[in-house]
Amino acid sequence: MEYLARGLPPQADHPGRFALKIKGDADEVWIYRGIQPISYPSGSKDDVHAPLGVAVAEWADESRRTPIEHEEKLKAIVQRPLSVDVEDLDYMEASLQDITRVRFLRRFAKRTDWLTWIENKPVFMELFQSSSTFTEINAELAEWFAENFVCENSSDGIGVLLRKKQRMGWLLATAIARQLFVRKPHPTLEIGKWIPLLTNSLSENPKGQFLEYILDQAVFPNDQSVALILFDYLTRPEVLLKKNIWKEVSEGREDVNFELRTEGSEHWLGKAWTQFFRPHLNDFGDQLVWIVYYNLQKAHLLFRSTGESTDQVDHLSSKRGMVESGSQGSPRDGIGVLINAACDLIEWSASNGRRCEGYDVVTVAHSSPLLA
Repeated sequence: MEYLARGLPPQADHPGRFALKIKGDADEVWIYRGIQPISYPSGSKDDVHAPLGVAVAEWADESRRTPIEHEEKLKAIVQRPLSVDVEDLDYMEASLQDITRVRFLRRFAKRTDWLTWIENKPVFMELFQSSSTFTEINAELAEWFAENFVCENSSDGIGVLLRKKQRMGWLLATAIARQLFVRKPHPTLEIGKWIPLLTNSLSENPKGQFLEYILDQAVFPNDQSVALILFDYLTRPEVLLKKNIWKEVSEGREDVNFELRTEGSEHWLGKAWTQFFRPHLNDFGDQLVWIVYYNLQKAHLLFRSTGESTDQVDHLSSKRGMVESGSQGSPRDGIGVLINAACDLIEWSASNGRRCEGYDVVTVAHSSPLLA
């Protein structure tokens, strides 16, 4: 053993050295020499090493198995109820490390018991954590979850999210948003379950514009609540830092400007306002006035907080040539859409004599510095 250990020294670029031993035999003699022991169960008295022969034979079969054979084996396993066979479960566990086999899992595993099995596997748990880098395997599992447990079996999917404390990484959030857009489930109750989860502060924002596409597909009156939630979320202002080029050139020092951005774009929000919300102000107006007022007030407060606006200068107003029209310039993203919406709501209120929760809409809107 001493000569063997010296003849096979550990290499930095190799996975290490291993020794097969009967379960129950001492590990220390191997560990002392830098060798990792791997145990196997003892066989009968006549052949204590028989299980090792079976394992090595299966190992050899596994190494020769073609992708088509892997596909057939994995399909056979996942299309029946969750197996209690240790060999099958070990095979599935190993499959989670192979992108080809994970793609087979995505194609064939439709049963909810496999969601229960995979829920606490590390590669799947990564989908519920914040990360800037995900692997191809993560991406396949995110799509598998979205395809099977969002529009169908949604209670199982939401149950997993509950146990993960409602946290989603951007990769899973994007896969779910894409699936809701592509499938547009009916009844729309399924969309209504997922949109609040995708737009709350515990989840990372989905990439792409899928939430805007869902808003664009909204149908009156079925999607009324979902549309309001999305409009509020997509027009919510956030601070965006931009380099102050003028000071860098003129004074030779680095400085920044505080600008505002919204998750939604001017195009899709403007389309949703003109085609979905504005024609139905008699149905939406009382709710929309508070959304518009709150988000405009937040935009004003953000500028005040960062020093961009003062008692003498309102930065938000300076970006809009005319309150009633954006033809002479208007803030970009959803801020300009919010101002347009506020003007439409004032006009609607004045022409219809509408009141909102006991307050005149015009009074509420005029309490915003921009519209005062």
